Amino acid sequence: MSSSRSSRSSHSGSTRSSGSRSTTSSRPSQQSLTLLTHLQTNPPTTLSALLHLERTITDPSQIPSSDVSLFQSPMTSAFENYVVTTQSLLVELRGLTTNYPFSAQIIPLAVQFVRADPDSDRSWNLAWLVLNKILSEGLVESVSWEEAGWEGYWGNRLPSEAERGMLAGEMAREWKEAVERLVGCWGGEEAGVVLIRHMPRVTGFGSVSGAGSGEVGTEPNPDPDPEVVWGWTGAGRAGSVVDIRQ
Repeated sequence: MSSSRSSRSSHSGSTRSSGSRSTTSSRPSQQSLTLLTHLQTNPPTTLSALLHLERTITDPSQIPSSDVSLFQSPMTSAFENYVVTTQSLLVELRGLTTNYPFSAQIIPLAVQFVRADPDSDRSWNLAWLVLNKILSEGLVESVSWEEAGWEGYWGNRLPSEAERGMLAGEMAREWKEAVERLVGCWGGEEAGVVLIRHMPRVTGFGSVSGAGSGEVGTEPNPDPDPEVVWGWTGAGRAGSVVDIRQ
């Protein structure tokens, strides 16, 4: 029984009795510490910067694989900041939709779908999850139809079904192209494993008990198997949950 307890404590790195050898081997590299400090003090506000960080973190020549788990919480926060707090994802989508600015309704709706998906809490990449929910749940089509019926577009009159359908189609076409363009940033390459064991489970969004506005409430992942690493890879499978046995 004491052997089992010692094994669990050593794996979590939360006990003083794990021994000097374990402490030494688990010490983060200087590169990891530098990147962690930069990530926490200068959170990225563009998708390209976040992608660069992910590539760096999952490149063994730059960050030791034993240090990847240290980036779990900071990267989760970075993507929350990008999607929710600063609304930078909306800003980038609107930069790609100059004729019909991307609707501010869509991203919050997508976040709700992400929260409801039990697999989504395995990923720190909220941007990828949200973009794919926009496509899979048909949010572009439903919101464009709703907004195309706004009387302000039609000189304060109700549009005909044909008029509304035509405008909704134009909106949807531009919005969907923008979303697919950003999703394509993960295509055609192996992004590597960026989800790590014991990923916090998302329990809330926005105003949450115990969390401030724009924060996400979390609880420990109940998965009891310490040898399971949850991750996502590129090449058409980016963001998908995989089970990698060590």
